[in-house]
Amino acid sequence: YISSSEHKSPLDFFSWHSYLTIDKNREYAAYAREQLDLYGFKDTLNILNEWNMGPDIRGTVKDASYISGMICAMQNTSLDMLMYYDAQVHASYGGIFDPVHKTVFKSYYAFKAFNELYVLGNQIDCTAPNDKDIIALAAASDDAKKGAVLLTNMSSEPKCISFNMPCDVKGIVCIGVDKDLNYTPVENYHIYANEITIKMTPNSFYLFNFEL
Repeated sequence: YISSSEHKSPLDFFSWHSYLTIDKNREYAAYAREQLDLYGFKDTLNILNEWNMGPDIRGTVKDASYISGMICAMQNTSLDMLMYYDAQVHASYGGIFDPVHKTVFKSYYAFKAFNELYVLGNQIDCTAPNDKDIIALAAASDDAKKGAVLLTNMSSEPKCISFNMPCDVKGIVCIGVDKDLNYTPVENYHIYANEITIKMTPNSFYLFNFEL
């Protein structure tokens, strides 16, 4: 209707909601972009401005790992913006802050970890094993002196993951979040040449910061 010659109107953004899986949200993001482009709205922002796995897993490490996985996975889609619902304290869908213990849920650290990549400013190539529960994302600074990798395991089983760095790195600091860790530095990884191997606990994510 709004793309017709009679009613042609600008469309700054198209926003949509989803409370489904990463795979479904990838499909929806692609479909939204496809339809916008088809009707001539190639400059219209594609925004998933409300997403959540639901209140039944609120406050759990499963929710935290899913949030980390979702943010990293959606980075590699046609989405322009991604907004979690929500950050309210006293709300059934408020999965960041714990109003009972007056602290944060583990999901808070997913946003904190992603922000470490965001402030570096440049996404770099990073591939994950052929496993739907393992999602990886990497970034580097403008001067290419600092880098980071965020590795997420959304499975209820432990996973042993190895990944290769493109060059020698130094000053590695690994920070973990799982059922026992709350954004805690860990050393449960091994380095051989440029390969890093880590045994990821169930529903966990690990942030590797390093110097290039």
